[in-house]
Amino acid sequence: MVALTAYASDERTARVMLSMMIEPADRTVGRLLRREGAVETLRLLDAGGAMPGVRAEEASILHHTAAQFVSRGRLGGDLAGLLDGSDAPLIPGDTHWPVSVDALGDRAPYVLWAKGATSFLASGREDRVTVTGSRASTSYGDHVAGELAGDASHAEQIVVSGGAYGIDGAAHRAVLGSGEQTIAVMAGGAGSALPGGASRHARTGGRCGVAGE
Repeated sequence: MVALTAYASDERTARVMLSMMIEPADRTVGRLLRREGAVETLRLLDAGGAMPGVRAEEASILHHTAAQFVSRGRLGGDLAGLLDGSDAPLIPGDTHWPVSVDALGDRAPYVLWAKGATSFLASGREDRVTVTGSRASTSYGDHVAGELAGDASHAEQIVVSGGAYGIDGAAHRAVLGSGEQTIAVMAGGAGSALPGGASRHARTGGRCGVAGE
């Protein structure tokens, strides 16, 4: 089997690889990342044996998952596609990493994929406000969401919402229409944010789009 560490000698690439193999918010991997780091976590997966602080059955599942992923034979190409510069992978320790997500502990994202001005992510929570709601919103709901988001942006608050249709889209449109700052947060990861049409709008029109893994 090709060694995972042959593709990743740095923490950023190693975290990207883990996000390709392991489901988000996996507590076992989260603990390993916090204790050992990403490169060492890959080395442990390569070794195929015991992992510090991990039960044998959990380690076996992780080894099996990694082996299945490598057996597909597309690791190099898939990794190159993710790191082609279309999106910026942010990891803990980066200047613009939003430290508030660290409160998730072992369930914190392995990496965040960002498009746009990532400096907005480093602002304090007191500088941000969230406006979000139903995808199947009414015209009145869209109007109210736009007013709330517009008022917040005029008060120098960075509006944060999802990348979905409905209320989320109305909030982003109102802020962008006034030339202010907005952050769109999408589910999934690079190239797989959902819903497709709404996320494409947010990623191309917004000041910053963020997809977590």
